[in-house]
Amino acid sequence: MFLMKLDLFLIMPAQVNDEVKLHFTGFLENGEMFDTSEGKDPLKLKIGSEEIIPGFNKGLEGMEVGEERQIQIPPALAYGTYHDDLIWEVSRDSLEGAAKVGDVVAGKVDGEELTGKIIEIKSEDVLVDFNHPLAGQTLTFDVKLLEISGRNS
Repeated sequence: MFLMKLDLFLIMPAQVNDEVKLHFTGFLENGEMFDTSEGKDPLKLKIGSEEIIPGFNKGLEGMEVGEERQIQIPPALAYGTYHDDLIWEVSRDSLEGAAKVGDVVAGKVDGEELTGKIIEIKSEDVLVDFNHPLAGQTLTFDVKLLEISGRNS
C-alpha cells in the first residue's frame, strides 16, 4: 500500500451569488432560436442577479461544472405576460423622421424610459407596442455550465 498526499476539495453545485461562465442557446415556443453564446465568449453572470430573468437564475441553481441542462421558463419568470394595454396610439407628429412598421422607438413617460416597436401606421397616429419583444413567450434554454467562481470559502 502506498500513502499519497492528496489535495482534495469539495465540489459544490452552483448556487445564488456564484459567478459562473456558461454557454447557452435560447429557443421560442415554435422552436426558433432567438439568441446564443455559441461561437462567442461564454456568458459571465452572477446567479441571483436582478439583471438576469428569474427563471434563468433558478434553472442554474444546482448545476455542476460540465453539466448540460435544458431550462424551460414560463412568461411569468421570463419577460412577463403580454399586455394589450401596452399598445399605445401615438401622434405621428411626436416622432422624429419618417416612421415605418417595425421601427423601434424610445421615449420617456413620467421619467421612465420606454422602448417600443411600431406595429401600425395610421393617417395621423402610429400604434406602438411597448411590451418586451419576448413578453408572453415560454422560453427554452439549452445551457452548459463551464465554470463556477467568486465563492467566499
